[in-house]
Amino acid sequence: MKINSLILTIGLSLFALSGLLAQDKYEYATVRVKGLKIGVATSANPTYQLFDIGKDDFDVALIKKVEEMSQQGWEIYNTTSVGASENIYFLRKKKNP
Repeated sequence: MKINSLILTIGLSLFALSGLLAQDKYEYATVRVKGLKIGVATSANPTYQLFDIGKDDFDVALIKKVEEMSQQGWEIYNTTSVGASENIYFLRKKKNP
């Protein structure tokens, strides 16, 4: 009886451990308008990097930056609006093992 419980305990422990190890690891980013530029901050580099908007409207430039990042493997997992005019995009990308 003790051997059965020991085997069951070991089996359940290995099952739980394998579930924890199998979770995906992500890098996170925020894309938003900062002043007259587009700001991008990532979990790897939490200081905002600023990019010129150029001749585009703020929203168009923001969407272009998000599209550029999505082509680099980023995916939008959330968005929010601050006030009536500012959109913030939250992105994530799977980390390489």
